[in-house]
Amino acid sequence: MIKRLPIILCLIIILYSLMVLLTSFSWTGFWTDIVFSLTLFILSFIITFRQKMKNRWFTLILRTISVSFIFVVYSFLIPFTTVFFQDTFKLRSFCFIKADDRIFNAYFKPVGAYSGGYGNLAVTESPRFFPLIEKPVYKENRLVYDLRADTFEGQTVDNREIIRQIIAEKIIHKKQ
Repeated sequence: MIKRLPIILCLIIILYSLMVLLTSFSWTGFWTDIVFSLTLFILSFIITFRQKMKNRWFTLILRTISVSFIFVVYSFLIPFTTVFFQDTFKLRSFCFIKADDRIFNAYFKPVGAYSGGYGNLAVTESPRFFPLIEKPVYKENRLVYDLRADTFEGQTVDNREIIRQIIAEKIIHKKQ
């Protein structure tokens, strides 16, 4: 099993890289893609360079795959290299909602200027039988409601119900 571990890791790297780069699927949550890819890169880098296979070409191919995975990891880290990287760390809210036997995750990112609304809302859907991944299904760049607020005109507001209404109107009962 130890001798097959570099092969298994490189196959996981190839499949994960293809999934992330060629589809719109990702792991559920904010930082899961970054943390998973960094962990996978470090683990594969250490294991492939510690072990040597009998076939020299096979060892070279595994090491090349492991090193080239840094480009996938770097593609996740590019937003943090810009001048405005502090904007990516703004307070965001994450909401897990089940509606109509479907699993949705809502992400809210507030904006600084109110002329563009209160923030951006992105809704992703996870498959019912494999809820570890998600696919974006709806995005609104100018949300006219502040999902950070707990009260509106002195009344307590349940933001989960508002997100559930948005999901019902814009995604589930969307007119074709």
